[in-house]
Amino acid sequence: MNQRVPELRLEHVTKRFGSTAAVQDVSFCLWPGEFLSLLGPSGCGKTTTLRMIAGFVVPDAGRILCRGQDITDEPPYRRDVGLVFQNYALFPHMTVAENVAFGLKMRGAARSVTRDRVQWALELVRMPQYGTRRPHELSGGQQQRVAVARVLAAGASLLLFDEPFSNLDAKLRKAMQVELRELQQRLGIATIHVTHDQQEAMSMSDRLIVMNSGQIEQEGTPEEIYRHPRSAFVAEFMGECNRLAGRVVGVDRARGMAELDLDAGGRLLAPWSGPEDPPERAVAFLRPEHITIVSSGAGGGQANVLAGTVRRRVYLGPVTVLYVSLNDDTDVLVQCTNSLNGASGYGPDARVQLHLPPPSVRLMPL
Repeated sequence: MNQRVPELRLEHVTKRFGSTAAVQDVSFCLWPGEFLSLLGPSGCGKTTTLRMIAGFVVPDAGRILCRGQDITDEPPYRRDVGLVFQNYALFPHMTVAENVAFGLKMRGAARSVTRDRVQWALELVRMPQYGTRRPHELSGGQQQRVAVARVLAAGASLLLFDEPFSNLDAKLRKAMQVELRELQQRLGIATIHVTHDQQEAMSMSDRLIVMNSGQIEQEGTPEEIYRHPRSAFVAEFMGECNRLAGRVVGVDRARGMAELDLDAGGRLLAPWSGPEDPPERAVAFLRPEHITIVSSGAGGGQANVLAGTVRRRVYLGPVTVLYVSLNDDTDVLVQCTNSLNGASGYGPDARVQLHLPPPSVRLMPL
């Protein structure tokens, strides 16, 4: 039976700078046509990983394979890889067409081939009329398109993007995210995208790899990682997340539930299906949008219903966020959809009761 060959494979790749392990024992695959994002905070190792794939940094250990061929020690110009830098790296003294043609000329392509490839690439990024302009005459979004056209014209079968939208304003950034993703899907080119922006990664990617301190914390689809984080770091890094600590007072194996006696007061039932019982001290994570406000008489010691006082109300257009203070001054964030008028009657100092649905709670060791 034929086995599917990944476009790219990293096997136990490690890179040290002095005594610091920038990347430590990282392994993953990139499949044909896939859009994969390396996501994490500054210094987590994502850009170093990208630069090792591109050939600008040599790993200290491990292997990098492209379509089954070991390219670990190959120089950048011998890799079928196109890297779009964060600052686009366009040559200011060259025209747009000359910038796009640069890679082809370095490979010794015939003049007619170069001309046709440049025209094809500029049409792909919707800039055929800009060939005679210079980079300083273009907007940030246009410069980014030229940088993409340059790697496409050179015939790269693997695209790498290093924080490609960081120099753009918020509205243009979102527009370019959609444009780049549509172009990638149309061409079917395997792509790795490095970013620290969670929304950007989730909106563009088939799969995410969340990195922290040079290692992979979790990989999966955007929905899997957001809804089912496997560590406290992933839960808190992937958007807003409430954190409630307490003492585990019981485990019901038949129902797959653990009971938590919260430090902030109240009881919380949370799914638990691990092979071992949870530790005596644990922490529950819950997204603000999963919490609902219930009627004032719904508490009465009921599990997963917590009483609190609205300390702050923030209107954000589509949603309103309530900061609800519990008995020990722990704040719980509650996100209400404004189309449903979920927060319209709750101002500062209002007493509320919150329902935390057990299926949405993630329980982890403290």
